[in-house]
Amino acid sequence: MVKALGREDGITRVIREDREVLLVATPTWSTSQLHEWVVGYLEENIRD
Repeated sequence: MVKALGREDGITRVIREDREVLLVATPTWSTSQLHEWVVGYLEENIRD
């Protein structure tokens, strides 16, 4: 997830601080855009 998010336009830095914590630096993305990206990533990449 960190690598994929880091490749997105407008994301300048992503750090995995802990198992459940990502720090994301972006001058252009809103929190809702980031939320939508994470939800989409999880739906596509995480299986039950």
